[in-house]
Amino acid sequence: MFYSVVIFVCLILLYLFLVRGMHFFLVPSGSMEPLLQEGDYIVTFKASAYQPGQVVVFDDPQRKGEFLVKRIAAVAGDTVEMQGGALFINGQYVSEPYVKEPLFLNYGPYEIPAGCCFMLGDNRKFSEDSSSEVWNAGDWDCRPGIGADTIIGVVRRIYLPLNRSGSVKSFSRDSYELPE
Repeated sequence: MFYSVVIFVCLILLYLFLVRGMHFFLVPSGSMEPLLQEGDYIVTFKASAYQPGQVVVFDDPQRKGEFLVKRIAAVAGDTVEMQGGALFINGQYVSEPYVKEPLFLNYGPYEIPAGCCFMLGDNRKFSEDSSSEVWNAGDWDCRPGIGADTIIGVVRRIYLPLNRSGSVKSFSRDSYELPE
């Protein structure tokens, strides 16, 4: 009986790691506060497609071998613009109830190329992301966005610390866009 349980658990783990692309990460900064805190441990799963509003982990485009966690603001074909800190996608205002504190900056418009995603941190004051000068001056194909192929997975859960553990919800554009 014991060996059956061990084999069953191993099969589940193999499925999660190999088929679902499960990975574990430590949140390195406060750029996603209040949703994710520096020091949170999170679990991600790969997805067949990535959508605006999802919180994802991806390869850091500036530091090889390191990872970042941000929210997808826009995907290929979208036009992104910020006016006074307000986000506009394809000319439509997008409410962002998850943003800790807006940064009153102007940016764009910028059309997201094929195979790319535009990334923003929820704590804009402390987030190096697609809206920052550093990323705008970067030298990679999707600048200032990131290649969708560099996304490791969607953040599904905080598992440590225990007092913050729980699922991480994504926001679809439809669920947080204000009526016209």
